[in-house]
Order: sequence, then C-alpha cells, then structure tokens
Amino acid sequence: MSAPIIFIHYGNSEYLNYTLRCAVKFNKDKKIYLLGDLENKHYESIGIHHVEFKNLHFGEEIEKFEESFKLVKGTLHEFNKYKGTDFWLKFVFIRWFYINNFLKENSISSFWTFDSDTLIITELVQYEKQLEKFDCTEQCGGICFNGFVRNAKIVDGYINHINELFNDEEYLTEQQNEFEINKNYAFTEMRAYESYRNKSEINTVKLSRVSDDEMFDDCLCYDEGMETITLKSGQSFKKLFRDKKSKLLFVYSKSEERYIKMNTLNLSWLALYVIEEIYSKIPSLPINNISSQVLNTNLVPLEFKNNIFYKVRRKIKRTFLLS
Repeated sequence: MSAPIIFIHYGNSEYLNYTLRCAVKFNKDKKIYLLGDLENKHYESIGIHHVEFKNLHFGEEIEKFEESFKLVKGTLHEFNKYKGTDFWLKFVFIRWFYINNFLKENSISSFWTFDSDTLIITELVQYEKQLEKFDCTEQCGGICFNGFVRNAKIVDGYINHINELFNDEEYLTEQQNEFEINKNYAFTEMRAYESYRNKSEINTVKLSRVSDDEMFDDCLCYDEGMETITLKSGQSFKKLFRDKKSKLLFVYSKSEERYIKMNTLNLSWLALYVIEEIYSKIPSLPINNISSQVLNTNLVPLEFKNNIFYKVRRKIKRTFLLS
C-alpha cells in the first residue's frame, strides 16, 4: 500500500483550504488523512479522510501523558494561537499520541506527515525508494520529526520518550531554568524529538535536500541561503520563481548560483493573501523528472502586490460568517 499522507490540525485555519486541496491534487494515488475536530470535518468533501480526535484519545500512553504533562515555558512565551498558547503547547505533544493510535488501528507501517500549513507540490511516492534506508526524515533544520516516516514503530518509541521526559523532574527543571533566562522559549515536541533521537538508534536524515536539484522547504520565512523578497509590510521570505512552461516553482541559491525546484512550501507566518497568490500559481497537474538545469532560462519571479484592501476584506468575510 502506498504510504498515506497524514495531517493533524485543530480548528479551521483559513490556509487549510489551500494545503489540503494541494495535497489531493498532487497525490491522487495516496490516501490523505486529516486527524482533526468538528471544525475541519467538512474537508471530507474534497477527498480528505477525516478522523476526529475523540476517536483517538485512548490507551495507557495517553493516560500517562495526561497525568504527567505540565507547561514548561518562559514568561514571555505567548503567541496569538487559536485557543491560546497553553492549549497549543499541550497539543504539539498529544498530537503524536493521536497519530500513534491511528497508525496502530489502521496497520500503517510508513507514512508522510507535514505541518498543516505546508503546500505539497510534487508526487511524494517518487521519493520513497531513496528514503527507504532511513527510519524517518527531519525538518526545521533537523529538530523536528517531519516528512517521510518509513518505520512507524519509532513513533511508539517517541511518545514513550515524551512520557519519560515529563516524569524526569531533573530534566524539566533544567528546561525551566533555561526559560528563566530565555523567556520567549518553551519546552515543545521539538526538544523532545532531539532528546529521543540522541538517546536512541534511529537512522534519520534532513529532508530539505534529498537531491541537489530539489528542495523540501523547512519554512519559506527562513532564507536558508536563498534569494529573498521583502514586502512593504517588512516581511521577508524566499523569492519564488515560476517556470513559464511547466509552472513549477523554484528558489535561487546565492551560494550555488543556481535554481532549485521546490517540492513543498512551508507557509508559516505568511499572510493569507500571499498564500492565495502562491496557490494560484502552482501547476494544475504534477510534473516530475524535469531538471532545474533545463528550466532555469524560462523562470520569472512571482510578484506579490500589497493588497491595501486585504484586512478590510478579511474583516467583512469574518463578520459575514459569524452573522
């Protein structure tokens, strides 16, 4: 069975409409799951298989987590998160317990998973052969468990390690002491993954560059040595180039002085009008096995006009939806 794609998300963030549709468009041979809640169940209408959290909240591991979980964070670690930062800090851990239960219930041995604000703009199956020698791939510069997971058993090991860490008072005290200095930081699943990887024997690789000519984006807002664009708002991110013929998207590496094809785009922190503009420029069908060396004479940069009516338009839409 082809490794499915698993997203997990609470609420109905507006970007889901684009990331989920994109996943369906480019990976028609794969089952695409959204582990979520009633607020995002309606995405079943576009071909997503939806599973509610309440059906995954069971088992001894989750009981142990609920008993031991505590917030470990600096006093300034506050973000504009739906349902609040504290809810989000718990969710980034418990989502892996939900994923683990889902994998076991459905006898899934390998799968793909990305942050729910990631556009997948390639057929993922073509990369599974070259990644089969690894247990899993990493993103976020190598500190988060993301991308292709060949050996689903390591998820079980990961959640057990999370429970061990929340029962390790010495470890938690060390974290809290650090956050008394770095008040914007918090203990998240990323630190737990680093600890798990360092203490286990899992075989991992960074997903960002599985080949010289292609890139799985860690985050568009991180330049990673690529040419960037800065909007009038002051926000900067990797500058995207579009091939006139294939419509594929590229970035330009300043150090390598060449274009790199993008396989995924992580849209974290980008305004919705930027996301909408990028989505409108992606190809209508998957196009694979095209070297960037062939295409780099036909590339034009994507332009992002600063939409002065954007905030007004979003406010009107929200008012209409709530009325």
